[in-house]
Amino acid sequence: MKIRALSALMFASLATQGLGNRLPGESLCTQVTLRHEWGAHVPRSKIFTRTVGNVIIHHSQGPNCVTEHTCKSIVRTTQLQHVQTKGWDDIGYNFLVSEKGQIFEGRGWGVEAAASLGLPSRALHVALIGTFNHRAPAESALKAVAKLIECGVELGKVHADYKISGHRDVEPTACPGQKLYDQVRNWTRYVKRP
Repeated sequence: MKIRALSALMFASLATQGLGNRLPGESLCTQVTLRHEWGAHVPRSKIFTRTVGNVIIHHSQGPNCVTEHTCKSIVRTTQLQHVQTKGWDDIGYNFLVSEKGQIFEGRGWGVEAAASLGLPSRALHVALIGTFNHRAPAESALKAVAKLIECGVELGKVHADYKISGHRDVEPTACPGQKLYDQVRNWTRYVKRP
């Protein structure tokens, strides 16, 4: 009985501090698979940015993955395609997220994403690994995206009043796939045009 009362008081205290279910000092930042861990090639160049106010959601338009080994392989292949086929300096996205919610560092925080006509390069570009035209991504992937954005806010890399959009909101494309786009449009900070 005393433990339950203590737990209730502890969570009430945390809620009044605005921490939700987190403990004081606990970070919102999740574990991210860094570039060297997935075997990234060194980028040709980097353009650094300040804090961004927009988040653009993509799908990678390829196979999805659930195992770490397969996901790393897909991220490496995506980087090679972006460099060799599109002529970009590096993988186009800042981060990629698997169906299981594993986050992979692409260009990372504070680095401008691949420039594309009409697409805000000074935004955080996050791609969910897979194709989401006919099915929605797993809830674990969507939760990981939310945690990643919260992490960016906590680190000062994303403005606290950020706006979120789908790739198709800024450029004529089917990306991020209809089923993922349906999810994005229901997010609180969604805007049609950033």
